Amino acid sequence: IEFARKWDPLPFHVDPVAAEQTPVGGLIASGGHTIAIMVRLGSIGLMSRMRSVIGAGIRELEFSRPVRPGTTLTGRGEVIAREPAEREDVARVAIRFTLTDAAGAQILSMVGHMLVGV
Repeated sequence: IEFARKWDPLPFHVDPVAAEQTPVGGLIASGGHTIAIMVRLGSIGLMSRMRSVIGAGIRELEFSRPVRPGTTLTGRGEVIAREPAEREDVARVAIRFTLTDAAGAQILSMVGHMLVGV
C-alpha cells in the first residue's frame, strides 16, 4: 500500500474496501511494485555476479496473476541469449526473469536486455 500510495494510487492498490468493488475483487500489488521486486531479486541473485550490468530494455512483459497481500514471491533469472556488442569487453544478453508464488504459479515473466562486461 505504501508503494502504491506514492507511485500507483489506484483504488485496488491502496484501499481494501474500494478494491473489493473492482474487477480484481480485492487489494493487489501495483505492477510497478511487482516489477521492482523482480529487479531487486534479479540484482541481488544474478546481476550482482556479473560485471558492469547496464539495462537496455524490457520485452515480453507479462503479468500472469495479481499479487495479493501476504503472497511470498520467488524470482528466477535465466540467460537465454548472448551476442557481441560494439566493444570487445561487452556482450549483449537477454535474461528471462520470472516470479512465482509459493505454489509455483507464475506471477510475472519478462525478458531483460542488458549490456554486461565479459
